[in-house]
Amino acid sequence: MLEKQIARRRAGQTRRHREIVRLTVLMVLLAVAGVARADYAVQVGAFSRPANAERAARQLRAQGYPVMTRPAANGSRPLTAVLVGPFAGRAQARAARDQLRRSHWNGFLRPLGPRHPATAIGPGARRPAPAPGLFQSDGPDPTDGPAAKEEASSRAQSAPGAGAGNTSQGGIGGLFQPAPSSSDQPAADQKDQAGQRMGALFQPARTAPRPPLRPRGFFQSRLAYTYGNPRHWSLFRNTLQMGVEGHSGPKLGWKISGRISYDPVYYNSDFYPAAVKKDQRLDAMFRETYLDVSAGDWDYRLGRQQIVWGEMVGLFFADVVSAKDLRQFVAQDFDMIRIPQWAARAEYFKGDFHGEAIWIPYMTYDDIGKPGADFYPYPMPAPPGYQTVIRDEHKPHGASDGAYGLRLSYLYNGWDMSGFYYNSMDASPTFFRTVVSNPTPTIVYKPDHTRIQQVGATVGKDMGRFVLKGEAVYTHDRYYNVHRLSDSDGVVRQNSLDYVLGVDYPLPHSSRVNVQVYQRWFPNHDPGIIPDRFESGFSLYASTKLMDQKVEPKFLLIHSLNRNGWMMRPRVTWHFATDWETTAGLDIFHGPPTGLFGQYDNADRAYLQLRYVY
Repeated sequence: MLEKQIARRRAGQTRRHREIVRLTVLMVLLAVAGVARADYAVQVGAFSRPANAERAARQLRAQGYPVMTRPAANGSRPLTAVLVGPFAGRAQARAARDQLRRSHWNGFLRPLGPRHPATAIGPGARRPAPAPGLFQSDGPDPTDGPAAKEEASSRAQSAPGAGAGNTSQGGIGGLFQPAPSSSDQPAADQKDQAGQRMGALFQPARTAPRPPLRPRGFFQSRLAYTYGNPRHWSLFRNTLQMGVEGHSGPKLGWKISGRISYDPVYYNSDFYPAAVKKDQRLDAMFRETYLDVSAGDWDYRLGRQQIVWGEMVGLFFADVVSAKDLRQFVAQDFDMIRIPQWAARAEYFKGDFHGEAIWIPYMTYDDIGKPGADFYPYPMPAPPGYQTVIRDEHKPHGASDGAYGLRLSYLYNGWDMSGFYYNSMDASPTFFRTVVSNPTPTIVYKPDHTRIQQVGATVGKDMGRFVLKGEAVYTHDRYYNVHRLSDSDGVVRQNSLDYVLGVDYPLPHSSRVNVQVYQRWFPNHDPGIIPDRFESGFSLYASTKLMDQKVEPKFLLIHSLNRNGWMMRPRVTWHFATDWETTAGLDIFHGPPTGLFGQYDNADRAYLQLRYVY
């Protein structure tokens, strides 16, 4: 019966698949028709404060990047755009943009030509460059930091003020970084070292030779002890990630990377079921592995890639494309949570406009682990007198089980606005239910995935003293579990609107505070589901730097207001040597067993982490 219901839900998807193919072919034809003859640069900021501009330009130079500026319009307010480049082709510029993101500078490609004059910033120049704001950050950008960091090369620390890469955590753990130092321009040999160590493979073709390829990545070891009830060693995960990237001419680039993880806890422990130990003791997978092609104002990326559309701290709202490894819940760095998708992506750039179309023929789904794991998301508790059985999860990969989406962005008067549409199989599973009466009353759950549609928007603005960000996503046809045993499959279809507003406020002494408020609204709320019609909450993130910026305390709290459930993550990171750091912290959960955080109330743990980036 369950199989028939799933088959009915998938009926009609072949037509949508054909529409995707037609859209992709059309975009290819349009791309072939337009070939650019201009140079390109990466714009990392457009700001009005000369002091902030000079700080960031100095930091970019210290990391080995060529820096330029040009005037930018913002209504009646004059701005100066800060650019890295020039580059002979879009592929080289895109590779440089990706490298900047790994250095935690958020930017986008801009053509250079007679209508886009740019002035190079020399060592002694005093020109505007980015402030701590929306279009770049003195530290990681919450959109790109997590995904970029997962592929990060070694960070530049050979000169004071090159501290933007001085972190291992994006998103939750690494949003806030110190402002660039006000020290003088580093010596030439320091700049050369910084450029090499940041992996600046894509310098302008006319001025820089191509360095030899070498692996880049990180090694991380994380040890955790769960002190909840019952106490046990819960993690000793050792992860090695390696990757190489390069380009062939100005219009072709590529990258290959992979990750392998080994955890001896799941070999030797008697605490976990056999299925959990088999699932978590050894992992190996491709990470970002793709081919880049540039054709005029169009860019194409084919292969496994990170597609990050959301920008909030510690929360997933508009970030609807990425699959997630949730076997440690969200109590880990975002670069360890996000899983790349096998996708074809086409991007179009024109002035302040950016269009992006994606097609995912083979979906990657959230990894929730196996029943018996510390963070397995169990469905509703069985009623008295019934036992519970959970079948193996079904992850559909048929021709009609792919995904596609479109995202449009525009920068207007300092407001960075975007809207998107995404049609996909739900990356999160739904626990479909069957009630068996004989011989023993049993509730049988089968995790499966169904198709949903999502429409969303994001907005951001550098307000001068703080950065304002907001996101909203409307989700159509997602299934939720219900209490009623009379419901044949134990789920109901619900629509929901999620929205969040956040403020990121920099403070003196390399400190920052981020506050966000969020809510989910069910317009057609069914009283049989656990969530209320309105589900509200807030988050608080704060960090500072001590002892010559080598010690970095961080604090994250995500609190649900409906059932008094929360997650707290205090931790301290010590950057004790170049490219080395260690972190000690706690993951604490509280709330009722049916709440998002309360279901892990007995999973509180302390952890110690060592990380080396090369």
